[in-house]
Amino acid sequence: MTGRSKNCSRRWSRDGLTLIEVVAAIAILGTILVGVVMSKSRHTRQLALAGRQMKAVRAADELISAWWAADRSVPINESGVANEDESLVWDTRVVENDPVGKLGARVVRVAIRPSRHMGPGPGGGEDALVTVDLVLPHRPAGPRCPTRSAGHDPGRARP
Repeated sequence: MTGRSKNCSRRWSRDGLTLIEVVAAIAILGTILVGVVMSKSRHTRQLALAGRQMKAVRAADELISAWWAADRSVPINESGVANEDESLVWDTRVVENDPVGKLGARVVRVAIRPSRHMGPGPGGGEDALVTVDLVLPHRPAGPRCPTRSAGHDPGRARP
């Protein structure tokens, strides 16, 4: 009988993995795989958002540069298309800022949004890809008076 017990112990010796070990390994690998896939998905969304934000930053830079180069004025409480392919829109609005107001200036917020959002958002820019706050001298409403340059006679017609 002693020989038989040696035989039984050889038969039950561990040459491979048990079913529980295989199931545990599959569960661990599945968890890791789900984590990798979710991480890749988040990375792809963040990369796409970063690309849209870069495009919006370029559009804001070009827009503000054009306003500044033209006549140093920024349209207030207006909106329009921000880029050539019309995928972005801009809008401006005055933002209350008491310290800046005491200096005789005002803050104008320029927001760049995807084109499906026309006009300022309900929360003041949460849906904007980019916002730029400009501190501008306060000008009274109404038509602007042309600046007079040396040698300019307002009564004389231009040729």
